Amino acid sequence: MNPVVLERTLPSCTVATLQDMARAGADCLTLYGVDYRGSLLGDGGRRVICFYMAPDAEAVRTVNRQGGAAFDRAWTAVIPGGHDEDLLPRDPGAPWVAVERRFDTPVAFADLQAREDGHGWCLEAHGVRPLRSYVATDGRRMLCLYAAPDAEAVRQVQITAGMPFDRAWQAEAYRP
Repeated sequence: MNPVVLERTLPSCTVATLQDMARAGADCLTLYGVDYRGSLLGDGGRRVICFYMAPDAEAVRTVNRQGGAAFDRAWTAVIPGGHDEDLLPRDPGAPWVAVERRFDTPVAFADLQAREDGHGWCLEAHGVRPLRSYVATDGRRMLCLYAAPDAEAVRQVQITAGMPFDRAWQAEAYRP
């Protein structure tokens, strides 16, 4: 089983919507050996990132297509430093901010981590604490979670450290 990250852009999504989707797709999840572990909601319910343990990303895509659940992309992830069974950190002690990154050419997580580590002073100055990163196995996507006062603090850290990012948004975690 592998961690799989699924990205959605929707007109609106709530925790109740996620609960309904999980209930409606329960049989299909079981059929394809997919275990839904939780989601992040942000941008007024328009951005949703879902986390699964699954044989591969295609199993997650199939389950969502058969259930009629729209999604942008699904990718198999590696979690540097390992992961717990929840896939989502627990009790970060501050609001969460998700940072999405895309790369035209594959990148090594260690290279980006070294850049961020070199700006530890900036993380501390803005009250930002890294929680976990999810790196696509092809090295072209990354999702990073931070505990921070707000998304703007994380954006400032990313800019100061010269870290590439597509978007940073306040995230609310949902676990089934």
